[in-house]
Amino acid sequence: MTIKLKDLVSEGITATNDFVSTLEKVIKKHFPKSYIRVQFGGNFEPSVHIVFALGNKQDWSGGYFENDIVSNSMHIWGFEKDGTMKDKQQLDPSGSGSFVITPAPDSYMAYDRVKVPVRKKTGSPDAIVKSVDKYFGDLKKALKSNSDKFASGHEYAKKYI
Repeated sequence: MTIKLKDLVSEGITATNDFVSTLEKVIKKHFPKSYIRVQFGGNFEPSVHIVFALGNKQDWSGGYFENDIVSNSMHIWGFEKDGTMKDKQQLDPSGSGSFVITPAPDSYMAYDRVKVPVRKKTGSPDAIVKSVDKYFGDLKKALKSNSDKFASGHEYAKKYI
């Protein structure tokens, strides 16, 4: 079954709850069995926080999120304290953009990284959703094309891509 982005995005997202729900659906379109958390928080600076890991807690070494092959985190700014959306949002993917693989045979490193391009973006909620959709689509393609390079403790990742 193919899910199109236009089926997930309501024209002109205006409410924060709809925005959060749409982001979660877009990510689940690419990774339906992975760990995904999308939530609004207003404690310090109001933002939507996206946390993504390819596997789930039982897959992670020691049960730690950071031990996943792809532990990603993104923030989306552009909200009032009460959750009202401002005119524009800013996607900050500072905790995203790569995953680990087995290093080259002559490397002294424990892991190597494959980078997946993702950029900061400012725009409407619909534009932010499209950017998130593109990133997770590109991430899935990169994971598939590098699945033969997953480290010995990361074979679980193949069942999620």
